[in-house]
Amino acid sequence: MTRIRIEDSGAEGEARRLLGTAVESKLVRIRLAIAATETRVHVFEQRYGVRSADFAARLTAEDLAGGDAEYVEWLGEWRLLQQLREDLRQLEAIEYADR
Repeated sequence: MTRIRIEDSGAEGEARRLLGTAVESKLVRIRLAIAATETRVHVFEQRYGVRSADFAARLTAEDLAGGDAEYVEWLGEWRLLQQLREDLRQLEAIEYADR
């Protein structure tokens, strides 16, 4: 969990509102990116009949009919998805401290 304390000398709570809005906007973009990336990853999983986690842990490009380019793309999408999920988790855990 991340706790953020804002000391705002301006309008009552304006900085907190702006920060909250920015975080919510980023959350929306991350959720959209996760959905799009999950779709791309799912295509690879269906094509090769392998879960991405298993693929990333065990397989190499030589194990795929299609070769290196798809291996790199699939692994890149999988890693992006993991990072997006972690970013989402961290942002969702933010708490705002009143004082």
